[in-house]
Amino acid sequence: GRIVKLTHDFKVKDTFYDVEDETFKELAYRPIKISVDQSERMYVIARNAYEGIIELDSNGSFNRYTGVNPIKLTPLQILRRMLMTEAQRAKLEKFLPTDYTNLIVDDKNFIYATAKARENNAENMIQLINPKGIDVLTRTGYHPPMGDIMYVEGKNNYVIDGPSNLVDIAIGKNGIYSVLDDKRSRIFTYDSEGNLLYVNGDKGYQSDRFNQGVALSYLNDNLLVLDASGSIVVYRPTEFGESVNKAVELHYNGQFEEAAELWEKVLKLNTNYEVAYNGIGKYHLRLGNYKEAMANFKLGHDQFYYSKAFKNHRNQIIKKNFTWIFMGVIVLVISIPVYKNRKKIFRKRGDQ
Repeated sequence: GRIVKLTHDFKVKDTFYDVEDETFKELAYRPIKISVDQSERMYVIARNAYEGIIELDSNGSFNRYTGVNPIKLTPLQILRRMLMTEAQRAKLEKFLPTDYTNLIVDDKNFIYATAKARENNAENMIQLINPKGIDVLTRTGYHPPMGDIMYVEGKNNYVIDGPSNLVDIAIGKNGIYSVLDDKRSRIFTYDSEGNLLYVNGDKGYQSDRFNQGVALSYLNDNLLVLDASGSIVVYRPTEFGESVNKAVELHYNGQFEEAAELWEKVLKLNTNYEVAYNGIGKYHLRLGNYKEAMANFKLGHDQFYYSKAFKNHRNQIIKKNFTWIFMGVIVLVISIPVYKNRKKIFRKRGDQ
């Protein structure tokens, strides 16, 4: 139940025990995960503390809770609670915010965090919390970053059921981050926009697998997984992985043409890789080649950027043909009343 601060040669500099907050007057303080920013502020996840991530200053004093996961009740649940007595409400199951499972602070003092899935909602298990305590993670990919997107609901005797159980998160380069799922022993890697780049790992005892991952970290471009058995599995990028990482880096640094060329190489390695089509589409979108961009976004199933390209393509057509469109509208405005009053305007020859 304490935090120990040590030097690099493992000499104890300080220890921090209790947190002076109302929450821990009735609840035992049990810190389980910690990360520290550049100002030596400590961000702590405590067991059974649902108020959020605890922020402590460098001397261990309590500052605040950040990244609070609020509970949202449905209108039916709110109405039901309003109609109940206090005794009936006391018997109801408590709605508690999802507790965090791990965290890491980046060089901009943003917190990358993982949390347990909520009931009927597994799309908020990965968060990027800014200094104001707000989740600002970008989720514009084909699916929200959440580990497995398809799974069996309810207990099943043949397959592992339920959403991923994310227990750690690691920050790579150029906006890339990876999360560790200990339920199915997989590592999911995403870019800064929430696109799934690749999945590593599997459950087993072979040299390239791990049975129960408990920690995840980057060492240069390699991913290191600590297994519960005490072994460390190292995943080194393949040719495909290196190409994907380099393309993401080029795009992240504004070298869009070079990134598009590398995405073409990636498509030669895997013609079904949707992220590559979207990368090429973004390059054409910046150049104003909206038809080419739309074609690539369609292959990449990216509705968000396809809509942007379509909107620009439509505006381009309207701008290019504005004169003809304007003249057509004028002719139409004049023609309608003329057509309606044609009998008055154009008399029959017999009536002359």
